[in-house]
Amino acid sequence: MLCSIEVISGKYIRSYTHDINENEVLLLPGTHLRVKKIDYGSSVGPSVIHLVEIPNENRNKSASVHNPISSTNKSVENASVNGEIYEDRSADAKASGDGVRICSNGDRYEGDFMNGKMHGYGSLSCANGYTYMGCWIADKPYGNGISTWPNGNHYEGFHESGKIHHCGTYCSVKGDKYEGNFIDGKAHGKGLRIWADGDQYEGEFKDDKKHGYGTYTYASGGKYKGHWANDEMNGMGTLEWPSGSYYEGSFKNGKRHGIGKLTFVNGRVQYGTWENDKFIG
Repeated sequence: MLCSIEVISGKYIRSYTHDINENEVLLLPGTHLRVKKIDYGSSVGPSVIHLVEIPNENRNKSASVHNPISSTNKSVENASVNGEIYEDRSADAKASGDGVRICSNGDRYEGDFMNGKMHGYGSLSCANGYTYMGCWIADKPYGNGISTWPNGNHYEGFHESGKIHHCGTYCSVKGDKYEGNFIDGKAHGKGLRIWADGDQYEGEFKDDKKHGYGTYTYASGGKYKGHWANDEMNGMGTLEWPSGSYYEGSFKNGKRHGIGKLTFVNGRVQYGTWENDKFIG
């Protein structure tokens, strides 16, 4: 992620650098910045946060609002904006800049606001132990950020409308890890899943299950490479054992089923039909 900063009081230091092609500005101590807009990158380019310096005379406009996060639908408390106390949600509409929002249940957001909504960059700490730090649009996590759950699981990557979406890395407290594509919080598309016991699968996923084409490598040394459906080996594939023997052929629901060829480590070949993982001739 890149940052573009619009400065007012920064000191131009090009004359102090050795490279005449450099255009550098030194931000003075105490400089305050706010998010102007966020340009989200693509697979070939990074995201860019556009920041602008807040002049001294405008810094007292930073908002501190005591109001519920709209998505949680909690009861409204008094709101404090620019030093004034409001008894209703009219305060919310005036909150722009950096500030703090506290809910009646103890949830707390600190970061950027725009027109009364969490917008820009900020951190949310919920009373139930969930935390999020990253980009926001219109009161919802949107963009790159880090989510951490009370049980210790955490996700780092892209969020959309408050959900894990697009590309990122999810790690569970027990040691499992998934890195790849997500749709609505589920592994969907291409990715790599590594289990705590050392097994791993790299390939296609659908609705959080192995589905499509991929390779499963067992910690014990075996490997399956082929087609999957509904989290099971289904279709054509190759299954290798640690001993060196391997089977090439058809699978159904995780078992050898249909026409296939079994090659033993000593070179002997068994060709024929399997049914429910048994050779029938």
